[in-house]
Amino acid sequence: MARPNLPEWVTRLLLDLDREMRIRGLALSTRRTYRAHARRFYERREEGDVLATNQEIRQWILALLRAGRSPSYANQALSALRFLHRHVLGEPGPVAEVPSPKRKKRLPKVLGRAELRRFFEQLPTPKARAMVLTMYAAGLRVSEVARLRVDDIDSDRGQILVREAKGGKDRYVMLSPALLGALREYARTERPHHWLFPAGHRRDRPITARTIQRIVTQAARSAGIPRRVTPHMLRHSFATHLLEAGTDIRYIQKLLGHSKISTTVIYTHVTKDRPPVILSPLDRLLEEGGTADGSQPGGAAEAPTGHPAKTPPSPPPESPAAGPGAGAGIGTPPARPRPRSPGQPETPKRRRLPKRPPGKNPAPHRERRPPPE
Repeated sequence: MARPNLPEWVTRLLLDLDREMRIRGLALSTRRTYRAHARRFYERREEGDVLATNQEIRQWILALLRAGRSPSYANQALSALRFLHRHVLGEPGPVAEVPSPKRKKRLPKVLGRAELRRFFEQLPTPKARAMVLTMYAAGLRVSEVARLRVDDIDSDRGQILVREAKGGKDRYVMLSPALLGALREYARTERPHHWLFPAGHRRDRPITARTIQRIVTQAARSAGIPRRVTPHMLRHSFATHLLEAGTDIRYIQKLLGHSKISTTVIYTHVTKDRPPVILSPLDRLLEEGGTADGSQPGGAAEAPTGHPAKTPPSPPPESPAAGPGAGAGIGTPPARPRPRSPGQPETPKRRRLPKRPPGKNPAPHRERRPPPE
């Protein structure tokens, strides 16, 4: 774990750091990264106070950035010192006020479909083809592919179980029929037992991520792809091509194992710009039924240009025998009142009362009707 030429007090400090990280359940890759940053920080310091000062940590982060290290690398180094001072030394003060370098927002790099076809044709062995196709067909990280087991492949349900992925979370991803065929072809030649992709010299150990990276680099160079191709580009291509095919971004988030949707939304900036199909409300109205002028389908067609349209004849008026309101509608003449029979007295008209002045409420007045003649 610790190098033999390190001072004894640095070795003890690294052992305490690793013990605390194991208790808190940090991943193996995280433990290695934090130990390496802590070793580089303390190996050149003289023995004395283990606590670093705020100014000392700032100068070290600035030296990393000036040496050409990326902001992500500097943030990892700062996180290692924060964990050490907070959980091992119990003094988070010196690192608490050190700002984190701002990361650059870069879009993920993807491969086109034509590049992928040429790339897959250059994979030398069935094992290499199965590993690379698994990364693209299921969107897995290179570390997830390297640690797959034989019993993680569920051909009946069409799923792949990813154990202890990033953040220690398990998840299921889809198993493509084409990928299943490639895995079966590989299994007929290699006969894996426990690990799906064992190491070449030690079948009781999984293949390393560095070996997969080397296979991807060589295949991309043989395919004539001028860009630098990494295994993670296959994962980016998986998400981007699904999004371009119309897959809901929430399902892509679950397949990738992202905790936040904001991490998955970045792929929307990589997809090809395709204008959405926007239908005018008028077109939708005409599809449901009716024409633009409000008439129903199948009515009289519009007259040609230059000839006035003929007005259809109006229906004959209703007869008085039908009574008022019979057949009433738009364009129907009102019914004529019935004539009064002889000897029938006229109905006297009611006299209207004067309007009340505002603010006053006089007593109700009932109008007396004159006696009939």
